[in-house]
Amino acid sequence: MELIFLVGSEENRSELPIELAKDLEYDTIWVAPDGGWGWWVLFGSIVVNILIPGTVKSFGVLFIEFIEAFDTSPSAAAWIPALSYWLYSSTGEG
Repeated sequence: MELIFLVGSEENRSELPIELAKDLEYDTIWVAPDGGWGWWVLFGSIVVNILIPGTVKSFGVLFIEFIEAFDTSPSAAAWIPALSYWLYSSTGEG
């Protein structure tokens, strides 16, 4: 993958290979190879890695509430954290 620079004014902008852009005296703007989506991916992975392990590890506090709210047995309610942790681990996060 070859890096490119956008050179020129905002009205008249063109793409140049990095070798040609080095010799020009225009204002150069760095263009992210992924279009800037990398920051959103990073933010999403940080949120997932903060929320999911905390929720799984604190499930014992919520266990009684789940049993009462869903009117179920403890063995049936235990599937909630089991599946949650399995999904988290199977993605390679945990």
